[in-house]
Amino acid sequence: MPNEKHPVRVTREEFESIIYKSRGRLGVAIGVPLLYIAACVCVLLLMVMVLPQATVDRWVQRIQAGRSTLSQSSLLNPEPLELLKLEDEWANQLFSVSGIIRNRTSETIHGAEAVIKLSTQKGLFTTFVVDIDTQDLGPNQRTGFRASYKAAPFADLLAGYDLSFKRKDGAPLLHRDLRGLDSVQ
Repeated sequence: MPNEKHPVRVTREEFESIIYKSRGRLGVAIGVPLLYIAACVCVLLLMVMVLPQATVDRWVQRIQAGRSTLSQSSLLNPEPLELLKLEDEWANQLFSVSGIIRNRTSETIHGAEAVIKLSTQKGLFTTFVVDIDTQDLGPNQRTGFRASYKAAPFADLLAGYDLSFKRKDGAPLLHRDLRGLDSVQ
């Protein structure tokens, strides 16, 4: 007889047989995954309700942008941009980076931006983003970009920079570096 000092001990097999008799094996096999799915849906709904609307809108835009950029052209050209020319210059305590890129796909690229990350010997210093000269870069079209940073107090600390490209919605735009190739010029 069970009491507080002597609880009932049930083996795993006995426990499973009790559960399966009351619910059936199929009910348990289907019920557990359905509970997990329902829990995930509830968590997602709670996140959408709690997060600011701007964040949810950005997620939706990224999902839509990801679907629209997976065209045949982008699958054939994983690097839609070519970097043809890149120059940097120090003048009057101003650091400038400029270059020329070309759209190597058969589709227009909308809203491309250049991302320049300045670094010191200790790591990343600052990042700035500039629009390229042409908002809608047509197939095989070339355009330039130029970015300047007033580096007066930090001129001695700067060790280098990294260049990348992205769309205005944040999706990365990979590029192929063709600087110095004779066929480019």
